[in-house]
Amino acid sequence: MLFRSADLIGARVEAIEGRPTDEVPAALATLRGGTPAFRQSFAQEVVYSSELLHGLGIAASPAQSTWTFRTADGKTLVRTLTGAEPPYD
Repeated sequence: MLFRSADLIGARVEAIEGRPTDEVPAALATLRGGTPAFRQSFAQEVVYSSELLHGLGIAASPAQSTWTFRTADGKTLVRTLTGAEPPYD
């Protein structure tokens, strides 16, 4: 069985829900206190959480979000991905 998203291997994330990739982690970082590096690390860990994206008004649904990718050969791919629950401490 082939990996169903094999065409995304090596692709770069261009946008999440139409927002540039630098905006989303910045919004997620506002959910935690601490140093800027700690908040950035937190944002990287939870960026795949549709629930958090929805709570911040980024994603329309708490169950999924739409991601835009650019492949190595320059093609743009748009995928709706099911969110995952981030590891909470």
